[in-house]
Amino acid sequence: MLAGFGWDEEDSATARWYPQGITTSHDASPEGTWEGREVVLVSWGLDGREGVRVSFAELGPAGVEGYRHVLLVEPIAGHGPANVDFKRVPVHAGGIAWHGSHLYVADTLRGMRAFDVEGMLEVSTARADVLGFRDGRAYAEGYRFVMPQVGAYQLPILRSILARGPRFSFLSLGRTSPDALPTLLAGEYRDRRPGARLVAWPLPDSGAGKLPSTGAGSLRASEAWVTQRTNLQGALQLDGHMLLASSAGRRPGSLAVYRGGGLAAVSHPWATGPEDLALAAGRELLFSLTERRYDSTSCRRCGRVVFAVGTSGLGAGPAQP
Repeated sequence: MLAGFGWDEEDSATARWYPQGITTSHDASPEGTWEGREVVLVSWGLDGREGVRVSFAELGPAGVEGYRHVLLVEPIAGHGPANVDFKRVPVHAGGIAWHGSHLYVADTLRGMRAFDVEGMLEVSTARADVLGFRDGRAYAEGYRFVMPQVGAYQLPILRSILARGPRFSFLSLGRTSPDALPTLLAGEYRDRRPGARLVAWPLPDSGAGKLPSTGAGSLRASEAWVTQRTNLQGALQLDGHMLLASSAGRRPGSLAVYRGGGLAAVSHPWATGPEDLALAAGRELLFSLTERRYDSTSCRRCGRVVFAVGTSGLGAGPAQP
């Protein structure tokens, strides 16, 4: 491991929130920074799929400089200015990807939601029991900042239900080559079953605005795959290679690297309880995170951390089918 950090005592132990997705400021901009800072973003799903928060963690020369949680919210009609209010975002947030001013969040059954990183709002922390506008002030259950949803990309309902459309279990941003435009890769988790689908969607050149669409307003994927790997938790395209992270319950997972579009993979040992993948291209680092709380009685190898490994050595080792 070349970089990483842990959470404070409360976040390490809570059974209410579970870390899920990860992305970095290297995804957001060519400079690899956001407002002059190198940042890692981690999404947390609220148990029961009733809300999402995102942690902004600043990386410094000596490691993480600290982090702050931001609550994701969906605008609704209500009592605030211009009759606008907001509510929690009821998704699992198994994956996130940051591109330009937008944070894309996986919505498992429906598709993806887009949030405005530059449009975050500071709200009052005076009342931890209120979410939304009350008496002319905005509250977010004790959180100081909220990030508003500004769009959504959804599968047609009938196609999703009747044809068992692809699930959006995780997301990542990657490039098929150093000069290629970035793509948004969505994939699905299948418990102990092969056949998981991966779909890549083109992203806009500027990092702002809507995803490129057809004249009818629908999105057309640029690439798609089906894999025999089971229990996928994250996937990433890197210079023509495909990286697939899998979990194995309370045992260490694995990271499979398919080089140059080949059918054989180099397999690496991976963390216990791994989740999403993200690339910090400027540092040549692959970031991931773990979900499970430490439990000395049933899972001695569990624990919640964010970690990074170098990308240069990921192709080493014996090839496996």
